[in-house]
Amino acid sequence: MDIKYTIDKVKDSIQKGGNNLVDKSQNLLEISKSSAKVSSLEREVEDLYEKIGRRLYKDYKNNEKVSDYYVKHCKQIEKLKKDIIYLKKGISKNKNKKLCKNCGEELDSDAMYCSNCGSKQ
Repeated sequence: MDIKYTIDKVKDSIQKGGNNLVDKSQNLLEISKSSAKVSSLEREVEDLYEKIGRRLYKDYKNNEKVSDYYVKHCKQIEKLKKDIIYLKKGISKNKNKKLCKNCGEELDSDAMYCSNCGSKQ
């Protein structure tokens, strides 16, 4: 009878441990799903912030009323864009290429029209 009691106790302990493991696994799965959803929603928020910023910059470029705070940042964007174009021209020149005057697409140095936007070079 002592052995049967011990076996039953071991069996109960294993069963409780297994149930505990299942509960913890389910909990971990729920945490992972929720964390993935949070990351997805955060990316969506960042995308919306970017859209707002792009719209504001577009308004600035169209000479629409934009707060002075944003004008300062828009001017920084324009300067950075000029720096990017300058660097891209240097890269293209080193590759024996040129940039489209309209859209900035990299073209063969002897291209007469842009393969991207169709503008005459």
